[in-house]
Order: sequence, then C-alpha cells, then structure tokens
Amino acid sequence: MMKIGVLPTDSFIDPNGKNVKEVKILIDAVINLVVNYASNSGDHPPLSPECKTKLFNEFSSDGIPTEELLLQLETIFKHSMNPLNPGYMGHMDSIPTLISCLSEFVTTVLNNNMLSLEMSPVFSKMEIQVLQQFTQMFGLGKNAGGVITSGGSLANLQALAVARNSILQVKENGLTSLTKQPVILVSEASHTSLHKAAMLLGLGTSSVIPVKSNPNSQMDTTDLETKITTLIQEGKQPFAVVATAGTTVTGSIDPLYCLYQK
Repeated sequence: MMKIGVLPTDSFIDPNGKNVKEVKILIDAVINLVVNYASNSGDHPPLSPECKTKLFNEFSSDGIPTEELLLQLETIFKHSMNPLNPGYMGHMDSIPTLISCLSEFVTTVLNNNMLSLEMSPVFSKMEIQVLQQFTQMFGLGKNAGGVITSGGSLANLQALAVARNSILQVKENGLTSLTKQPVILVSEASHTSLHKAAMLLGLGTSSVIPVKSNPNSQMDTTDLETKITTLIQEGKQPFAVVATAGTTVTGSIDPLYCLYQK
C-alpha cells in the first residue's frame, strides 16, 4: 500500500476531506493561471517565436515544489500554440469551450474506465445516448451506433477493423483465409491515417485505392463506381469506401448522403 504520508499534502484529495485547504490552494493557483492566460490570450501570438528553445530537457524523478511547478506552467502557457488568439486560423484545433475544459476536469476526477458498464455506469450509457443522437442527425436509422474514440486516426482504425471483420469474415481465420486481395477505396484528399490503419490491420498500403476528387476536394462518385468495377474485374475484393467529413487541408466534405445511399 502506498504511504500517503511521504507525499505532498496536495498530491491527492483525501477521501475524508482532511486536506481540503491545501487542495483548494493548489486548485485556485492553477485556475488563476488558466483564466489569466485565456483572458489575455489576445495579447500573445498564435505561436511563440521562442517555442523551440523553451523546452524541458530534464524531469525530476523526485518531483518539484509547487511554486516551481506553477512557474513551469506559466512557461508552458507562454510558449505553447495559442488557439485563443483572434488571429489564429483554426487548421485542426479549434478554440475550446469553457464547459469542455470543466468537463475534462470532472471526468479526470471521476476517472471511470470505459471498459465496462460496471466501471463506468453513467458514461457508458451516456456514450450510447450521444451516439444515438448523432445517428439520428445523419439519418442513419434507429439501429445505427458506434463508439467514441480519442481522435480521427483511431476512429478510422476502429471502423476499418469492423468493416474487415464483418464484410470479409476474417475475425476467426484471419486474412490468410482470403483468396482475393481486399481493398479500401478512399478519396485522394483523404487522411494518411487510413494508410497507417491498413498497415496495422495486415492489409498493406497497396490495399488503399485512391479515388479522384473534384476541384472542391470532394470524392468523385463517378470515378468511385468505375474503380469498384475495375477492381472486381481484376479479381480484387472492395470491402470499404471511406468518405471524409472535413478534409485536413481544406475542410471539404465528401457527398456523404450520396455514398450512403449507394
């Protein structure tokens, strides 16, 4: 068992409330830094000219005093990318809402593992409810669902794994049981994570077939149909079409409804 007495009094929130005073002092100090940074972010450039020189090269295994930690936090704020500046162009990272910041704090305090309903009785049900709302918004039907992932790359990997196992029926016998090369069709403007996913899933990057895009960087559905026909004639097995809801470079959205109907 860990000896709590050897740690600083504000390392954890005591379940019996014995260190409330110390904890509140630390929380108030961090919150003040956060609010001061956010409320004055317009005075700081989106990217600090010294960002590459202000790095932390050494980390103490024994920890550091709270005062020094707060000074380091000030340095991190000053030299990190600043999406709150009005001149920032939101390439991928948008301005965070206050409620999302507070929500992250709450979920971290609860620290529920989404592995099972027992370990996250509220959030596991909430995930299903949120996804049901999304599927209704996109008209995918009452039986549609999914899982919430930490980002687009993991979402692509998860979706392709489901498609591979469901369409190709390789969950038990693996890819070696196939007689045709499985292929994935993606827009030529799609994300590189799809190629990485293909490698991780044992399909190889040659299985990712690019489809032409129009001047607006949207998938050309005519070329898609042609590619599918050609691939089948070549003895290959198309099993997934990946449509993009906002490309990384231009934010373009593929004709999702048209592809869904097909």
